Amino acid sequence: DLFQSHDSIVLAGRRLPTLTPEHRLLHACYHASLGGFRELRAFRDVAQLILVTDVDWEASFISARAWRAEAVVASAIVETWQRLRLDPGHPAHVTATATVISTHDRRALDVFHAEGSFRAEALTSLRALPPAEFPRYLWSLAPFRRRKTRT
Repeated sequence: DLFQSHDSIVLAGRRLPTLTPEHRLLHACYHASLGGFRELRAFRDVAQLILVTDVDWEASFISARAWRAEAVVASAIVETWQRLRLDPGHPAHVTATATVISTHDRRALDVFHAEGSFRAEALTSLRALPPAEFPRYLWSLAPFRRRKTRT
């Protein structure tokens, strides 16, 4: 779905494909919610896309819902409005605050917001895997220790 349509920019005389504005907003929301070291610029990007550009933020919500990522978009918008002290009456913020986030999604978001270890963040994806894939996935996250060799 992400690559069904695209925008483009001209850079150094060449036309390059880019994400659509709605998908750029999704990207900015992922970065703000899940992006490790979530600095103010990630939240500025969310605010700028919604408030300054003509992005169809409702279309971003529709895509997020279809991809089961509505919690990511809603939490990014809510936190953007809190951090930047924006007008809470904006329709995007009203929609985001009205979005019901499941307990499981809230726990996963909390892991990312704590900016802890990669392993803890990676474990949040376990629910999306088929059970037969659990052992291999968990093994890939296991810390490896060197065996001591005898001399």
